Amino acid sequence: MEFWRWVLVGLICICFNASGSSSLESFRQAFPIVEPDSGHTKLQLSREGLEALERIETLVAVVAVIGPYRSGKSFLLNQLLSLSCYEGFGVGHMRDTKTKGIWVWGTPLKLTIDGIETSILYLDTEGFESVGKSNVYDDRIFALATIMSSVLIYNLPETIREADISRLSFAVELAEEFYGRCGKDVAFEPAKLLWLIQRDFLQGKSVQEMVNDALRKVPNDNGDANIDQFR
Repeated sequence: MEFWRWVLVGLICICFNASGSSSLESFRQAFPIVEPDSGHTKLQLSREGLEALERIETLVAVVAVIGPYRSGKSFLLNQLLSLSCYEGFGVGHMRDTKTKGIWVWGTPLKLTIDGIETSILYLDTEGFESVGKSNVYDDRIFALATIMSSVLIYNLPETIREADISRLSFAVELAEEFYGRCGKDVAFEPAKLLWLIQRDFLQGKSVQEMVNDALRKVPNDNGDANIDQFR
């Protein structure tokens, strides 16, 4: 029981150095777990988020949403929490990304799963491909969210791009590496992946057909090594 309480904190502490301190007046709000440094290249722990996590005394299940910036991740989480955009995670109205680092909603949703009380934590993440940061920074956000999650929601607007498929491949490789090293000693399972594609048109195709089209092998009759082929 105690292990699960500290899964989230333990994984973060392995990777980052803590910084900052703050007293919390109310937990019914979002708190940063990790934030970017001044150069927006590395992540550092936030004391606010850790204090929110330390209050949890039950098993935890973590739902994280990742995806490109300005794709509606925060809005989706607010819908899951049944909160308006003024009450829940901050929602930006400009082109710049609103969320910086990884944030957690301070009041977990309590559910009974298989007869055991469980706290459902919701994580909002900084969007990929925003201006002023590197791909390495995006990979760190993606990697941390993947390892921390029980359910990982990959939120995409309208279409599937090669970069999106590459990131999914990266997530699979990351999970295989992490759980391959831990072996059977690890006390939690890899995250379940939910691929959420926001589309208001399918041109007569089902969602599965659209995904299959995106994953179809790229013709490469000339053997060009620069062409990625997805099988």
